[in-house]
Amino acid sequence: MIDRNREAAEHFERTPIAPECVRVLVQLGERWHWTEMPVSQLWPAMLAFEKEQPSGKKLRRHTDVGTQRTSLVMMAADIRNDSEEVCISACWMTIRRRKEKENGFEALKCLANAMNEHRAVWLVATGNELAEPESLNFSIMAPWWVPSQSNDAIDMSPKTSEKNIYDRPMKSVAGHH
Repeated sequence: MIDRNREAAEHFERTPIAPECVRVLVQLGERWHWTEMPVSQLWPAMLAFEKEQPSGKKLRRHTDVGTQRTSLVMMAADIRNDSEEVCISACWMTIRRRKEKENGFEALKCLANAMNEHRAVWLVATGNELAEPESLNFSIMAPWWVPSQSNDAIDMSPKTSEKNIYDRPMKSVAGHH
C-alpha cells in the first residue's frame, strides 16, 4: 500500500463519517482519491461538474458517450492528482451512467436508503489506472465499512489495464504511415 493510501486508511479507521455526509473513495490502479461532503452538496457538485465540461464535450446523462467522456475526465484528474474531480467524476458515473437508468436507478435508490438508515455512507469506485469504464465498479457501503478490512463486497486489490496506454499500438490512417 502506498503511503498516501496508508495515511487515508488510518484516517478512515479513526474518523467516522460525519452525519448527513457521503465519503467518496476512488481507487484507480494503486492510487486512492477521496473526499467527504454533505449529501446536500452532492447534486449541486454534479451539476457544476456537468456545466464545467467544454462546449462540444458536454456530458449526456445515462449514455455510453457520457460515461466514456467522464472516464477521460477522471483519468486526467487522476494524473493531475485532483482528488475532488476524480471523486465527483465517480459520483456522476455511479448515478448518471447508462446502466443506472437501465437498472431502474438502483444506485440512487441504494444511496437514498443507506442515508435514511445510517445517516452517512461510503460511495466507493474501483477501477484500473486508466479509469476505463469497463474496469469500474461502484458500491454504496454503510458508514462502518473501512477499506483496510478484508471484505467480500469490494475488491480493493489494485487493478491494472491489460496494456499500459503507451504500449498500445497506434492505428494508422489509410494512406498515411
